[in-house]
Amino acid sequence: MIATARVMVQYYNFVGRFLGKAVLDRQVVDIRLERTALLHLLGRSVTLDDLIELDPHRCKGLKWILEQETIGEVGDDFTFSVDIEVFGEMVTVDLRPGGRDVTVTDDNRQEYVDAMVNFVAYTRVEAQIKAMVEGFHDLVPVASLADFEVEELLKLLMGQDSVDVTEIEAVAKYTGGYTDESAQVGWFWQVLKEFEPGQQRATLRFITGLHKVPLDGFTPPFTIMRSTHEAGKGSLPRSHTCFNQLALPPYESADEVKEKLLYAIANVPDAFHMS
Repeated sequence: MIATARVMVQYYNFVGRFLGKAVLDRQVVDIRLERTALLHLLGRSVTLDDLIELDPHRCKGLKWILEQETIGEVGDDFTFSVDIEVFGEMVTVDLRPGGRDVTVTDDNRQEYVDAMVNFVAYTRVEAQIKAMVEGFHDLVPVASLADFEVEELLKLLMGQDSVDVTEIEAVAKYTGGYTDESAQVGWFWQVLKEFEPGQQRATLRFITGLHKVPLDGFTPPFTIMRSTHEAGKGSLPRSHTCFNQLALPPYESADEVKEKLLYAIANVPDAFHMS
């Protein structure tokens, strides 16, 4: 049992390092961590309001305790303790030294709520949280996250929720004979803007390996090059995901660009991608 627990902690450390590596390499990962986990990664404290995603029922109950004018005579069984199941057995855990013998009153209810929030968000999974945070901070020092808010860290990990084609176009690069004035380039952006959101994400994944745009854009920059494939104008578009580069043949119409792109993204669903 002890060996199993030790291995589990190592898994959490690996998860932390994986997330840190993703941040360093500017890779998008589809892991939507809830708010308290993100706060731990940022080195911040967890408050009662932060508990709403993790344990909404308990959060509501704790808020009720604070909002009442008085909690009255609650009885000796309402103490600074909580019963939890450990390997099939119920165990009483003190929220403070000798907590099971300390009754919650009007005077100490704020202390009780704070202690319960800390227990739910941290103490009951302390070993796992510490391992994950240590793994993350091994690669991303906590000092470098001082200016980040929770929502920003989430976007850094998961990328932007929507695809802003105009934003991508504004910083795109062109090579191999294409410029921003080339007809094929214009048709590509026209088609991408007309695509449904799902088709836009599939196109991004085909070209970059990511189905979302990183928080601070693509690196290397999103690039369109003129394809010199031996099959000529009728060949399919190709991509070099390591360079965020689309090799676009010199098609003769927007309809042809759309047809070839749709075929490409529909037939490479299992292509290499990191997200």
